[in-house]
Amino acid sequence: MKAYTKAAKRRAKKALPGLAETPRKKARGRARMEELKADPEAERTVLEARARHTGHTGDKTEMRNPALGEAAGQAIYAVHGGTVRRDSNGNEIDVAKSLWTTYKGCSDAYRRYLSVCIGASVHAKTAKLEMLPERFEVEESLHYDDRSDDERHRHAADKWGEWKVALDAIGLGHSSEIFSAMHGWGELVDNGTVTKAGKRFVEAVETLEKESE
Repeated sequence: MKAYTKAAKRRAKKALPGLAETPRKKARGRARMEELKADPEAERTVLEARARHTGHTGDKTEMRNPALGEAAGQAIYAVHGGTVRRDSNGNEIDVAKSLWTTYKGCSDAYRRYLSVCIGASVHAKTAKLEMLPERFEVEESLHYDDRSDDERHRHAADKWGEWKVALDAIGLGHSSEIFSAMHGWGELVDNGTVTKAGKRFVEAVETLEKESE
């Protein structure tokens, strides 16, 4: 085998065509939030984009609601935004907020189960709106998760199991609407107007909330 001298290797390297620099990955987590906060127009831009997507023409600050960052929340608030009901004790309940809490609890448990127990993830094929820049804070009550893999696996499975019981109880029709929303299948909102699929989804979440109470 022919041996090449160091000088020959250097000449060969210089003869190669120039290569473009590898693009830097976008900052994530705290670094990304710091980048957004450094831009005074970042929040306004995101709020306006979200408002256009939801067909909202009023106060843009209402778009700060994290539920309006995805189609499921947009559908819920389009149907029940501003609606109030009273519980058995006479306390006022924000219907949209309550339904969003129910859906988010189910969705989070499902995603955590897929990630921890199955090693999979939910890949939504619909467009997602950029998260608003927010302060990075940790509550004092939070602590480092020192559970073993088995403990985290068991907790994720148990939590999802509770929601799965409720989903099975509301029937295949309703549960399929919720699964579709969690996977990003179908269009729930079209330029601020709730689609038929969106209305079926909201009705399914209403049923799930009653079952999970």
